[in-house]
Amino acid sequence: MNKLNNQYEGQHEKRKYFIIKNDLTVVKKKPSYILELLYVYNNCDNIKDDVRKRIEVALSNEKTEIFKDKIKKIDRLSKMTLTELDDRFWRSIINQDKIHSIKLGNELFIRNKELFLSHMYKYALISDDENKLIKIHLFDRIIEKLNNDNEIYIRNLLQNIINYFIKSNNNIIIYKSNNHIEYMEKKEVNKLYKLIYANNYDNIIYKYNIENVHKLKFESEDLEMNESENILYEMINEKII
Repeated sequence: MNKLNNQYEGQHEKRKYFIIKNDLTVVKKKPSYILELLYVYNNCDNIKDDVRKRIEVALSNEKTEIFKDKIKKIDRLSKMTLTELDDRFWRSIINQDKIHSIKLGNELFIRNKELFLSHMYKYALISDDENKLIKIHLFDRIIEKLNNDNEIYIRNLLQNIINYFIKSNNNIIIYKSNNHIEYMEKKEVNKLYKLIYANNYDNIIYKYNIENVHKLKFESEDLEMNESENILYEMINEKII
């Protein structure tokens, strides 16, 4: 398993997730699930051998779109007050500030995980990109089960999710707009998102005291999933993660 980890060291990011080409073609890329799949592979002892083989194939497929990056130390912002940190991180993530979001998010996560998760869930629920909720929910479930011995992995996972939030489509749902609600409820989303949304929406709203949103009723057919998403759907549905 260590050998498998080494194969993907520094290789779990896509350069871009949302691209507008010169001919105005819009390309939306799914997030990388390399780190989440590695967690399942390394930490879920009750998965079957055929699932392990599927994970290995899925990881190999994911790697084709990934670039290799050096693992960089994230500087602390210890002089910043928690109030200032809280406010600045929210503004940086909403404005997709690629320069400051990682440092601010890392510091907020270290000092107050609940505040960090609150902001990420709030952003995910007002975003029309369903992958944001998938990513933050998987992050939430995984870090709950890991200890301090996994500091490097958690740091990589944290950086990965923030990078996806700031590099992906940032269209926002306006819940007071009937047109926006109708669009979202008829939009094709995959069954991984629907499962997470249906099972966790009420708890997220209550736990983080999120206001000015309401539960959506999805009417569309399920969007086709890739193998990484299929595996993660099965792991959540079977309560393995």
